[in-house]
Amino acid sequence: MFEEKEKKSNNPMLIFPLAALLVIAGGLAVYYLTPGPPPPPGEVEGMIRKDTPEFERYSESLRLEQSKSSMTANFSGGETVLFKGSVLNLTTRTVEALEVTLLFFNNQETVGEIPRMVIHPAEDEPLPPQYERGISIAVDEEHFPQGWLRQHAEIELSGFRFAPQPRPVQ
Repeated sequence: MFEEKEKKSNNPMLIFPLAALLVIAGGLAVYYLTPGPPPPPGEVEGMIRKDTPEFERYSESLRLEQSKSSMTANFSGGETVLFKGSVLNLTTRTVEALEVTLLFFNNQETVGEIPRMVIHPAEDEPLPPQYERGISIAVDEEHFPQGWLRQHAEIELSGFRFAPQPRPVQ
């Protein structure tokens, strides 16, 4: 009446190596197809730095405007200096990297400087020609320069890099 069906055995000696092979192949695919981390913010090659002739040549057409700083209280009860400004690119070239320096003063003496990348080529959209972009940077008191009396702080443009220009078609 009842027919017995042939039993198929799943051979564990064959299943485990195949499963291991699939796991290894998947891991290798993820490893090779996942992009690496972006370079750390900070030093960018090819920056045009302050106090160089090329920096001075572009100083009127690539500038920081409406810059100001203010001291505010933060949520943890400490103090924060907020730097604000606007970067204006009146050049004919796209800016792909831009660095500012936060300056801290006691009377007229600079007691600390903190460089900050505000446009990093690996992380941010470049600044096209004839555009303006607002910037805002907060520095909490644990990062204030040693000995700063909280008298005065400024922000200044300290470096930039233009995007490569496309070569003309011949």
